[in-house]
Formats: sequence, C-alpha cells, structure tokens
Amino acid sequence: MLRIIRLQNLLIAILTAYLSHWIIKIFIVTFGDQPELSGWNMILFLLALGMLMAGGFIINNILDIETDTVNSPQRVIVMQNLGHKALQNIYIWLLILGTLLSIYVSYRLQRPYLAIIYPLFYWLLYIYSRYLKGIPLMGNLVVAFMCAVVPFLLLLAEWPVIASIKENAGEAYTYLIKLLTGMTLFAFMITISREIIKDMEDVEGDEAAGYKTLPVLYGLAMSQMVMGILMLLLLLLIALWTYFMFMYLST
Repeated sequence: MLRIIRLQNLLIAILTAYLSHWIIKIFIVTFGDQPELSGWNMILFLLALGMLMAGGFIINNILDIETDTVNSPQRVIVMQNLGHKALQNIYIWLLILGTLLSIYVSYRLQRPYLAIIYPLFYWLLYIYSRYLKGIPLMGNLVVAFMCAVVPFLLLLAEWPVIASIKENAGEAYTYLIKLLTGMTLFAFMITISREIIKDMEDVEGDEAAGYKTLPVLYGLAMSQMVMGILMLLLLLLIALWTYFMFMYLST
C-alpha cells in the first residue's frame, strides 16, 4: 500500500510543511504573537494535505497500471490483491475526508480560501495522471510544484499575523520570505530529482506505453547529466539557506 501512495513524496511534503511552519513560528513568537496553526489545527492541516495527495497518487496508479505492469510489477500485484473497486473506494474516501478536513480547518482559522486550495491538489494530480505524465518534464514539474508550494500554503494560513510583521518589521518579513523560498526550492528540487530518477527506472514501461519522458527522449546519459546539475544546484541552495538562517538567528 505504501508503494501506491508514493510514501516518499508524501513525507517530503509533510516534512517541508513541518519545517516551514517551525520557521514561521520562530518569526511570529519573536514578535510577541502566537501562531494560529498549532496543536490540532496543524495536525488536521497535515492530515488533509496527506489524504488529498495520497488520493491523487492512487488515481495515478489506477490510470497507470499498463506501464506499472512492466515498471513496478510488485505494485501491480498489490493493486490486484486489493482489487480495482477497493482502490477506487479508498481514493473516493480519501478525497472526501481530505476535503472535509480542509473545510473544517478553514472554518477554525477563518480562512475560506484554504478550502479552495486543497482540492486543487487533487485536480492537479488528476490532470497530471491523465494528460501530463507522458510530456517531457511537465509531469515531473507538476508533482514537484505540489510538494514545493506547501510553505506558502502555511504562510497563507498564518497571513493575518504575517501581515502585521510585514507592516511593522519589513526587514524580518523579507528574511522570512527568503527562508520560505529556500524551503520551496529545496522541496521542488528534491521532488523533481526523485521523479527523474523514477522515470529513469521506468524507462522500459514508459517507452512501451508511448510516454515521452526525459529518459525516453534523450536517453539515460542525458538524464544523469540533468540529475548532476540538479544536485549541484541543491547543494548551493542548502548552503545559501543555511547562511540566511544563521544570519537571522544570530541577530
């Protein structure tokens, strides 16, 4: 079951959310306020995020069973053991529960726009699964974007307090945006790297299914070169992020 819900991508998104909120909390507490997204609100926020993303990944596997027969036969065996109908039911329930949780969290925080943003994750994953997966890099970019945008969802959840910091302490607000942008880019690059590696592993099945992924079009050597560039950029990003975080904490 963990293969079906892409546990690695879920963990990246949840870890990014937790670390991003920890950074936001430092800024909020520093200026004498308390974050609204804490305790149960934070737990429900992460549960809603996880449910909707897991549901999206399940529908992706349902639609992608042809290539998985070649690329991930063990995953297909798990899906066959669970049954097509059971997977559809799990997908529907995850979507319903995730949406209801997002509405509830939006109500508790008085942030109605959060209830709209959450289901967009589902639709993006569905569009990715149905239309974008076979387009070079496009599907990778969509999945990476969904994992990377999490820090700014948290910023929106805490926006009234953040807006006060922006108005009264512009320099601190600028630092916060830099740090969250670093987290966003970090999650984006980790995820897209993971997706390209997955495409390299799945090249036979993707080619048989007619998918035009990066490894299918340009070969494994070019894909490895792209991965090397991404890793170098990631190391540079980690160094810059650490520098900015150290500079803020030392002031």
